Amino acid sequence: MFPDGVTAPVAEPSEATHRPTRTLGTGRDGSRAPRHTVDCCSYASRGGSASRRADRPARDRRSGVPVRVGVVSVESSRSAPPKRAPERPSRYRADLQGLRALASLLVVTYHTWVGTVSGGVDIFFVVTGMLITTTLLGGLERTGRVDVRGFVGRLAGRLLPLAGIVLALVSIGVLVAWPVFRWEGTFQQVFASATYWENWLLADLSTDYLAQGADKSPVQHFWAMSVQGQFYLIWAGLFVLVALLARTFSGRSPRRIAFAVVGAVTLASSCWAVYGIITDPVFTYFDTFARLWEFGLGALVAIVADRLALPRAVRVGLGVAGLALILSAGLLPAAWHYPGLVALWPAGGAVALLLSHRAGDDRPGPVTRLLAWRPLSTLGNYSYGLYLFGWPVLVAYHTLFPGTAEVGPVAGTVVIVVSLVLAVVTIRGLKLFEALFARHRPPALRTVSPFAGLVPLIAIASLLAPMTTTPAPTEQRQVSAAADDVDQPSPIVEYDNVEQLQTDIRSALASEQLPDELDPGFGDASRVPEWIDDECATVDASNVDRCRYSDGDGAQGEIVVIGDSQAVSWMPGLRAAVDGRASIQLLTREMCPVSTVPVSSAWQGIDAQQACLEHNEWTMNEIRERQPLLVVMSFGVWRSARVQDVDDAAAGIDELVAGTRPYLAELQALGQPTVWLDSPPPGVPRDECALARTAEQYDESCIRSVDQEGVWRIQGLAGAAAEYGIPFESTTSWFCDTQSGFCPAYVRDIAVQADGSHLTWGMSRALAPMIDSALELELVLTP
Repeated sequence: MFPDGVTAPVAEPSEATHRPTRTLGTGRDGSRAPRHTVDCCSYASRGGSASRRADRPARDRRSGVPVRVGVVSVESSRSAPPKRAPERPSRYRADLQGLRALASLLVVTYHTWVGTVSGGVDIFFVVTGMLITTTLLGGLERTGRVDVRGFVGRLAGRLLPLAGIVLALVSIGVLVAWPVFRWEGTFQQVFASATYWENWLLADLSTDYLAQGADKSPVQHFWAMSVQGQFYLIWAGLFVLVALLARTFSGRSPRRIAFAVVGAVTLASSCWAVYGIITDPVFTYFDTFARLWEFGLGALVAIVADRLALPRAVRVGLGVAGLALILSAGLLPAAWHYPGLVALWPAGGAVALLLSHRAGDDRPGPVTRLLAWRPLSTLGNYSYGLYLFGWPVLVAYHTLFPGTAEVGPVAGTVVIVVSLVLAVVTIRGLKLFEALFARHRPPALRTVSPFAGLVPLIAIASLLAPMTTTPAPTEQRQVSAAADDVDQPSPIVEYDNVEQLQTDIRSALASEQLPDELDPGFGDASRVPEWIDDECATVDASNVDRCRYSDGDGAQGEIVVIGDSQAVSWMPGLRAAVDGRASIQLLTREMCPVSTVPVSSAWQGIDAQQACLEHNEWTMNEIRERQPLLVVMSFGVWRSARVQDVDDAAAGIDELVAGTRPYLAELQALGQPTVWLDSPPPGVPRDECALARTAEQYDESCIRSVDQEGVWRIQGLAGAAAEYGIPFESTTSWFCDTQSGFCPAYVRDIAVQADGSHLTWGMSRALAPMIDSALELELVLTP
């Protein structure tokens, strides 16, 4: 996949391929012989006196003793042909290229057809750790120092040209084929990829699930490149430390010091990874420091492999076991999180395969021969390009055919073949171009590809493109909630009853295309300002006062809103319904339902779950002290039982209901007027719907059906709420056809959901009369 500084090491010219001069040595008596030189490669073929002279043994003129000519001792005429200098064993490993090819195929096939982690990236990390350590340690042992500048320069020459071309092609494709609202987020990721911190950006986005659809970014696979780029710098610094320690402790070999340092780093990183998987698994997946242990395993192999003399039977067994582990890694349960202990499966397989090889072995094992098979090892030469092109080509396929959640065998094969062709053509084209123009560059720049400059240029362009093309938010968007005295804007339409809504919903379902203009459209401009502008999706003691809304001077009393981000998306409509008659206090927290059951243990981890429990306790204390006129509760009920990651739907529902009861009981005990306003059902991902071009694509991409399991969850929670005297307002009929169970992406000209999960401010605002009626605000707000 990646060029690793030592790209499946190439064979070095052996000493016998040079034409060294031979120097006469010393006599038996220790006297110094005259220094003559002899052409080692031509003297035996000369005729005449030269040939006769070559037939006679060379003797010291003073002692008459035969002397050694170079590495050959000439004893008598007509002796055997002179022996060549011993060759260094070739460092090229065809099996290593085959392993890279296998890993890249695993990555692209799982991306295309399976959609789960294959373990291929983990294999690359192990191989990279071995190769980079071989380079750095070898240089340190030969010269006693680490050439950081040369090391980084060579890596840049290998990494940047192809990465720059891929990012340039992706950027052009986005500008040509994607709607404007997707440009800003995509070019942010292009910039992060070009500057090698894409992994940290995705880690940050993973904790902000407002960014749903980020998994469709055509450059998100650069997260692994970013981890690897950061590893290069970390490892260079690590070996500078090894060099300093080797100088300080002159009696210790650099190899032993490297083993101790690398072992310590590997152990620390593995512990950090296990801790991260427990506390925050999604963030940890992209965490460079939680990935270092995989590189460290390969590094340890590089340090000790030459010192191991494993019997052939053991090496054969390691090869077979390693291949089995690698091929089966993608079959492991998805609930086992990388890079935790489960990553030992593919990483351990890679280590076993690396150890199964022995330099100079004339009887390699069957797996080594398989990996060294010429077609497979040749494919390894293009593994980097295949990885870089594979994901963008897959995203391009989904762009051309939106709504195709699964890729068929034929289409998937086409995706992989196109990716491979692009990789081969680009890599060969780069080599040809650099060979043609190498002589025309200054000597100092002849080792640097001219295409390396593409990456910084793309980084700059990716920052400028959204600034010049992203449209301003619609004029009808609500103003920032921080200004209490600004009038609410007029809505596009207001719905007073369900019948009117149902008519427009069925009309939208009967259509075969999106309206020419959607208001508020898609993207950030469509999301509620209380969340985006005021950053009040998560409220705690630090911002609770700022997240209080009083629209006008006549506010008397207070309404408190609790729940997760779903509750926040009701705010435009709720504020319009209240119309300044009361202040509204948000006490919400992202991804935290009013329940002891987490939104998803797979998404969050123990720390986040504990934070939700603490937040809910803080919320109840605030309600107890404030004694508001009304508590409005809403959270992602539709998502909260897939949350529990259980196979038994009934068990998940029972657990969700049981986790909500303590809070319902506490609200009842406080005598607190409360209404549970249900969240909307999962809607249409904005990206897919916006790309629909035909009636068939519209049906596939812009319409969703009601999830029956979600209906069961709602029924269970509504029953629990009724037990505690809390009204439960189901809103499914506000968004879906009650007869067919289908839900459109828009109603009239209003986009329903901004991201497939949260209401647009326009839809929320249009439902203000419905919210007023559901909450019975006339009764609540009447003095």
